[in-house]
Amino acid sequence: GSAAKRALGAWALDGDLAAAERELDNRRLLDEIALFYRGDPLGVAVPVAACAELELEARNLRVLTEGAGLDLGPDELRGRLLLPTR
Repeated sequence: GSAAKRALGAWALDGDLAAAERELDNRRLLDEIALFYRGDPLGVAVPVAACAELELEARNLRVLTEGAGLDLGPDELRGRLLLPTR
């Protein structure tokens, strides 16, 4: 979709493959978490969304822990967290 085009376009411009991979992985996580709201409640959507939510929580906890160790401010931490929206 458009997230893939955006990530690959950014990679083509700056050559930062790691940033493109992060962007695609973030989009995958947010899409999987969105299955809570748009997936079939009796299908596989809810377990997939729950696993993605756990992965996201672990990732955000690592960011907070690293931020505390580096003495980062709240604004910089907020920019590094991945927060799902409805």
